[in-house]
Amino acid sequence: MKSIAFIFSNVPHGNSISKEGLDVILAFSLQTERIGLFFIEDGVFQLLPNQLPKFIFSFNYIKTFKLLLLYDITDFFFVKNQWKNVV
Repeated sequence: MKSIAFIFSNVPHGNSISKEGLDVILAFSLQTERIGLFFIEDGVFQLLPNQLPKFIFSFNYIKTFKLLLLYDITDFFFVKNQWKNVV
């Protein structure tokens, strides 16, 4: 497989979908030449520092994002949403 993209659109804690997505990305990195990560909507919260998931009895997997650079995953994209005033 040459390239693949993953989209993070959920908040980091409260469910396991984002942690499982990160695990899949690390597994795919062994067989894929290029991986792109898109952070949209609430997914941008994945990369905020100083999160305290222990207060909701959740595992702090956010530190695992540092491994992406070791796996040569460097294509990160953030989607900016332009809100317009609605009358």
